[in-house]
Amino acid sequence: MAIVGLIAVGWSFVNHRRPPYRVSGYSGTISPGNASALIVTMIGIALLGLGVGKACSGDPAIGATCAIVGFMLAFFMMLSLTHRHDLSWDDAGVHGPSRLFGPALGLSRASIRWEEIGTVGATITSFWFVQAGDGRRVYWSYLYPGYGSFTKRLRTKRPDLTLPSELR
Repeated sequence: MAIVGLIAVGWSFVNHRRPPYRVSGYSGTISPGNASALIVTMIGIALLGLGVGKACSGDPAIGATCAIVGFMLAFFMMLSLTHRHDLSWDDAGVHGPSRLFGPALGLSRASIRWEEIGTVGATITSFWFVQAGDGRRVYWSYLYPGYGSFTKRLRTKRPDLTLPSELR
């Protein structure tokens, strides 16, 4: 467990300082890292295959469980290989994924104007979010190379907000 924690901290440190997917003046885009999304997608596909194999070899309960978990993991991480989970910002506000489906990002997207952001927080599954007063959220994580550029812009546009300690 300690090794996994050290890898996550190291990955976060590196991704914080990496350049964003796109940046131009006061606007930019961060995107989930393709390498991490591809690795997790492949693990999901392997788990799906293992589940089908187990189901066919006489262990349907374990097989079905593995297949369902593998399918869900692969499906939701495949979305991160597209630009569906990108977070972008400009002078108007922040735009990005707005729902979590378990430990993964879902399909929904939202836009929040800078002045609408009421809180910045973190989830138990290591996603950060900005939240508007009406409950809309936009999520991102340490798996987004260049997230430090967005954090810097967030601090510039909303210096009154308290950021989670891992974003400071």
